[in-house]
Amino acid sequence: MTNDALVTIARNRPNMIRFCLCIIEPQTPDYSTLERLDASFGAIVQHCKELRKLSLSGLLTDRVFECIGVHAKKLEILSLAFAGDSDLGLHYVLSGCESLRKLEIRDCPFGDEALLANSTKLETMRSLWMSNCSVSFEACKLLAQKLPELNVEVIDERGHPDTRPESCPVEKLYIYRTVSGRRFDTPGFVWIVAEDASLTPYSNGCNTRYGGVEAREQSILLFFLELVTNNEFKLFMLFCITKDYYVFFGWEGACPTVYPSLYHYVSV
Repeated sequence: MTNDALVTIARNRPNMIRFCLCIIEPQTPDYSTLERLDASFGAIVQHCKELRKLSLSGLLTDRVFECIGVHAKKLEILSLAFAGDSDLGLHYVLSGCESLRKLEIRDCPFGDEALLANSTKLETMRSLWMSNCSVSFEACKLLAQKLPELNVEVIDERGHPDTRPESCPVEKLYIYRTVSGRRFDTPGFVWIVAEDASLTPYSNGCNTRYGGVEAREQSILLFFLELVTNNEFKLFMLFCITKDYYVFFGWEGACPTVYPSLYHYVSV
């Protein structure tokens, strides 16, 4: 792929609303001149004013993200990998793309500074996915505190986040908006970051703030699900009274068809 080819496409197809270019080899430059592809993708966003979805690949620097932030005002979905020089690239995108709803980033040098500085932008988006970037676990906790209405999840197969320094980058970060609250079906390598570190800063269980049994009593949670599916609600209620646990009746996230009308939690 060459810069001239992409510029020609941009000039002759200004009504494009989706443009995705997949170059298999990461950070591949212009085939003929060995230059960066910043100018060509810059031409795409400058000429295609109605662009809604853009996927980038090739040798790209922060310059192209500055251009995207300035011109891609209607862009809703952006996917990129192996691109950029620093946090400035992410800053340009989050601060400039007014209509951005979904951002997917892989293997880019974007980290804490740009993410925290533009945290309010995440409240207007549907989701942010970052894989193999430079986001620390400490920044993830700060984001959870700043954005209590969003779900902040750390996906890390190396083990519990506490086993490494907080400044250590996480493998994957997923921030998303949902009307159903925190999910309860996370596997063991997914850690939910809460906005209040005194509750459950990171767990793959559930928390009484959103309903359910606290994560430290996961065996009780399984007992609750088994009893509800067998319609033995009174027996479980008696069990919780004697054991002095927090219970949530009518857990919408786990079994919405069982007791959909009961949505208050009770401390016994």
